[in-house]
Amino acid sequence: MEEKKYSFYLDRAIELMNTCTDSTLEFEDRLHKSLEMAEFITLLANHVQPPEEKKKITYYNKILNTSKGKAFVSNLLDQSFRSASRPKIIDQISHLSYHYGTPSFLPVSLKATLFTLNLLGKSFPHFFATIMQKRLIKESLNVLSFADSFHLHKYLQANKEKQVVLSLIQSISFGHKSIEKHLINILRLLSNPQIKTICINIADLSSFRTHYKTFDELEENLKKVFRASLKNDKAKLIIINIENHSELDLSLEVFKKILLSDEFLEVKMGISLQAYFPESFEIQKDLIEKAKKRLAKNGTPILIRITKGEKLIQEQINAAKNNWPSPTYLSKVETDANFKKMLILGFDKQNAKAANIAVVTSNVFDISFALLFIKEKQLEPYVYFEIAAGRSRNAIRRALEALIGKNLKILCPIVFKKNFHLACNYLLSKINDVTNSENIVSQLSTLYPGTKNWEEQFDNFKLSLEKIDKISNKRKQNQDREKIIKISNHINFENEPLTDFSIKENILWAEKIIEKAITYSVDDIPLIIDGENITTTQIAFGKNPSKPNTNFYKYSLSDENLIQRAIKTAKENEEKWSKSPVEKRCEILLTLAQKLREKRDFFIQNLIVDVGKTALEADREVSDAIDAIEYHAKHMLDLTRAKEDIKFESKGTFLIIPSWNFPLSTAAEEITSALVSGNTIILKPLSTCPLICYEFVLLMYEASVPKGVLQYLNCSDELFEKKLIADPRIDSVVIFTSAKYARKLIALRNGLEISAITGGINTILVTANSDKEQAIQAIINSAFCFSGQKFSSASILILEKEVYNDLEFKNNLKDAAQNLIVGSALDSSSIVTPLSKEIDPELKRALLTLDENESWLLKPHQDKDNPNLFSPGIKYGTQIDSFTKTHELYGPILSVMQADDLDEAIKIVNTSKYALSSSLHSLDNRCHAKWLNNIQGGNYYINTKNINAKIRRQPFGGYKDSSFGPGYKSGGQNYILNFVNPVQVDLPKGKLPVNDWVNSLTSFLENMDLSYEQLGVWYASVANYAYYWKKFEQEVDHCKILGQDNIQHYVPRQFITLRINKDNFALDTLRVCAAALTCSVPLEISWTSFKLLEESNWIDLLPILSNVEESEEEFFTRIKEGKIKRLRLTSKASDELKKAAANSACYIIDSPVLANGRLELLHYIKEVSITYDYNRYENLGIKELEMRKPLL
Repeated sequence: MEEKKYSFYLDRAIELMNTCTDSTLEFEDRLHKSLEMAEFITLLANHVQPPEEKKKITYYNKILNTSKGKAFVSNLLDQSFRSASRPKIIDQISHLSYHYGTPSFLPVSLKATLFTLNLLGKSFPHFFATIMQKRLIKESLNVLSFADSFHLHKYLQANKEKQVVLSLIQSISFGHKSIEKHLINILRLLSNPQIKTICINIADLSSFRTHYKTFDELEENLKKVFRASLKNDKAKLIIINIENHSELDLSLEVFKKILLSDEFLEVKMGISLQAYFPESFEIQKDLIEKAKKRLAKNGTPILIRITKGEKLIQEQINAAKNNWPSPTYLSKVETDANFKKMLILGFDKQNAKAANIAVVTSNVFDISFALLFIKEKQLEPYVYFEIAAGRSRNAIRRALEALIGKNLKILCPIVFKKNFHLACNYLLSKINDVTNSENIVSQLSTLYPGTKNWEEQFDNFKLSLEKIDKISNKRKQNQDREKIIKISNHINFENEPLTDFSIKENILWAEKIIEKAITYSVDDIPLIIDGENITTTQIAFGKNPSKPNTNFYKYSLSDENLIQRAIKTAKENEEKWSKSPVEKRCEILLTLAQKLREKRDFFIQNLIVDVGKTALEADREVSDAIDAIEYHAKHMLDLTRAKEDIKFESKGTFLIIPSWNFPLSTAAEEITSALVSGNTIILKPLSTCPLICYEFVLLMYEASVPKGVLQYLNCSDELFEKKLIADPRIDSVVIFTSAKYARKLIALRNGLEISAITGGINTILVTANSDKEQAIQAIINSAFCFSGQKFSSASILILEKEVYNDLEFKNNLKDAAQNLIVGSALDSSSIVTPLSKEIDPELKRALLTLDENESWLLKPHQDKDNPNLFSPGIKYGTQIDSFTKTHELYGPILSVMQADDLDEAIKIVNTSKYALSSSLHSLDNRCHAKWLNNIQGGNYYINTKNINAKIRRQPFGGYKDSSFGPGYKSGGQNYILNFVNPVQVDLPKGKLPVNDWVNSLTSFLENMDLSYEQLGVWYASVANYAYYWKKFEQEVDHCKILGQDNIQHYVPRQFITLRINKDNFALDTLRVCAAALTCSVPLEISWTSFKLLEESNWIDLLPILSNVEESEEEFFTRIKEGKIKRLRLTSKASDELKKAAANSACYIIDSPVLANGRLELLHYIKEVSITYDYNRYENLGIKELEMRKPLL
């Protein structure tokens, strides 16, 4: 009976196919015959599927179809092969069992294994870790195989009757050495006579550094592969697989060049096209024409392997991070329609003869559609089907084998046994495939004619057929920087898209910019005071970092009289500008942003010649500058409209000194914030970047910034320090600089206001349970991007002992660093470019010498023609007291330290006097929690690079010696507060109950003679403090980007002192105490004895509030000795106190105490920014159900 059913389904399917021979089906007929064919194939597949296989699929589906079950299995795979330590593996598996719970649908044997492992694993780690790994490997071998000779031979022998396509899973192409290894492995496979078809990932053959270098590298390596094929076996088919959209254009360019080369006409070659890219249809048409030309030259046909797409989520994440449109269709139906559209194009007989087709799908409806088309056109010799190996697809595969025999191939990924952790990356993406309800493969085990699933899938199939002629095949990522896009000023803030340099038009655009930069001639740069261009006899010369031996331009220097004139002009314009409507100021600044957008190429050109940035880095800075202007302008407008109880007043005249490494974006942020707040400005660039600042000032004038409001001034360091920065008419100074220079300027200001965002000794921590390949990519970016000159660039790498001693990790790290092209910023292929300023002695020592116990993993080399150009350097063996561990360095140098465990690594980081940027690479969420709770810093990164700071998304700034002043983060919602004086004009409305500590202050109130109005201020204040602390302590992600968390929240400051005496002990003193108690801030109260204080019960406020009874002299001594870093006063500080504080870089807060908690609490808490890349190879884990920002 069973045999009769099998024969019936098979016969009917064959009969149905034969009815299509030499006929032309209309839409309805094709639709219904495809449905009928799908029914027969499904019934046949169900019939030939063994019961044991059905059972396994059922229980795995039950596990994976729950979010916790999927997360458990995914993490188990992801984390069981990362460490070489068996105890660590056992600990991790036990943690996952506890954290997610053992899925109830697991087989009894696996449940028993996990139970026993949790009970006895720590006592017998080697035994249980080996058992668990073997179990996971065994389960994985249904979708892949091993590449080792013995195992591969065994697999091929077992499947010798089948057509197998092998795809080798290899590590990331870090550099030349890893690519050489990849090539050797590929060439070995080609020499194996058992192998007939191999699919090669294009990323195995190139590291995709820069366009032209990559083209040459890729062409050379592809030719090596094809030459090996000619030598070994011309009948072997080699398919090139392009997984990433960013690699598509360049890879196609190389492939098309080679396929028409006379040398390779006999090579059987193919290429994969992914239907979720709309332009794949047009690419296919072009390839068919090239294939016909190849055929005309007596070449072999090529193969076009049509898939639906392999990295949908990764493509969408990449687009979301860069604010680009997703390169893929946003709906499954559109992808399915394009897939069929490509099949129809390929199924034209003349096309198919030149470009054979591989149909890659497990969708039974699409298979049926293709089978009928093939019969209709008699295309059997030119088309084959491909299905990936895997238990869930086996039934469909067996049914097709019965139907079409050798016209079916099985794709089998292979991996070397020692590299099984690399296979885990593939397996994670497959788990996502089989659990995505939109993918038919997730329903194959329950898909049966007449069921609800069946009807839904058929409806989707029908809809995709109807859409074939309606979908667009225009490239979605079609950014063209030659075209200026007008952006509306009235939309919500969105980060400016970076330039997509995978697009050829943009590459050519960048080449033109570099060509202009090479021949760029700069006119003499004047001073600009009150709109007048002033040229002086005192001049200095600007240098092009790529041509340091010649003077590039000259600029005028101010004398003392001109400095006085500039200050006078700024002061005279204060009142008029401060009274101008904030809406008008915003309109001017939004116009400025648009003008900068329109002149992107010009400012990139200036950044290349003035700062030595690559076009890529300069482009990022221009986008950051646009973001800064738009964000702060719109944010000020929102603040003004929202705060009914607060009035924001301008401060007066600001002296602004942009940073040397980001002169455009820091100038844009500082000037925008000052202007929109109603302040006047004197812009004084550093000597390394007068040109870019000058051009930005001209652009601001063009945007209608009043010339009396903005002065442009250059002067000698001596005049700057003696006559400009110390002038009391300068109400505030804002600067991005080093901690060392910030301290000097604070002392020179002599107690006058100054705010400085500084750098630090930034660190990367890598644990044994990390994805080490991804970690290396992040390390290289963090340490050597822009030659290590970003404030957040990492100079210290701390490796857990196991990783430190891992030879493969060390070799890959070296290979990746050596792969960075070192050269002039005027060369489009350069990645590491000259330092922006003359090398200082400390950096020179770090780059050229070793301390005790240190050795070079990669020794840096100084360019013989450019003394400021160094290749990357990596030191191993750095100790806690080594020179590079204790100095703030901005250059291409990375020092590697060893830590026994994460606890020791955290201690090493926290010994630094800086606290800015740090990253952790670990897959263990316990490590994440421990690190976040204990590390000292302002910007935290988990499983991503250190240099991810971005306006609004990841505000930038730290504490300790990484920040001087109020500590408001650059690019964040509080930064604008540096430029205003908030005034309380009414009582705030938001209220929540206060905590017990705040309630305990009532005893103080009883000893004070307070009016009804004062009591009203007290109760409104403390209730509003509670209201805003509830908001502040929440973790907030303003951007909700797919695949990445960008969390901002606030934590209590640890070192802040309140000074009180009998003259200022009043309600405001208690409000400060209430604010600190609300936020659990360990406020220290410094006081001089008097009766009211002596009668107060301070002990009730411990441990949150401690108190120090000291005389005024003792208090001043502590200030001078640097024992007080942040001081809150409730009345204005005396000149004597300001001077003492300036000399020790103590920040004084003597502004009025506010009832508004949104503003007052910021004195006692600090903002923390956390970026976490949670995507694991298409697998979003437990976060896959979260709402994220819609894709473009």
